[in-house]
Amino acid sequence: MKKITLLLLVFFAVGIMAACKKDDSSTNSPPQVVIRVTYPNGGEILNRNSFEYVRILWDSQNVPERGEDGRFTKMYAYLVKGGQEYILLSDNLLNIGIFDWDIRGDAARIQPGSDYKLRIKHSTNAEWFDDSDGTITIQ
Repeated sequence: MKKITLLLLVFFAVGIMAACKKDDSSTNSPPQVVIRVTYPNGGEILNRNSFEYVRILWDSQNVPERGEDGRFTKMYAYLVKGGQEYILLSDNLLNIGIFDWDIRGDAARIQPGSDYKLRIKHSTNAEWFDDSDGTITIQ
């Protein structure tokens, strides 16, 4: 009986240790960076001669706050046309999820069209970006 009890205790202890063992695979890779444009995200009609600012919004997760040099990293906002970065709207955005774009200030550079998207992109890694899901019309 003592051998069976001891054997059960050993199996129990081994099972507990296995359950408590950390999964080392998650510590080998950094968390995935996610950037997601939330407004304008497609279907909006913007007037390039409007006196009102266009409030650009985005969410992000696991975006490094500081670069290797210790300085704050920035976000870029682009107007995209045909999949290409067409106009740089700002290259000095803190990653706070909001940017008020003076569309009228860029009116001379923007041709009316219905095939625009908005892109938010990280300054130090060109793979960390998101485009609006649908197209935006600018009149």
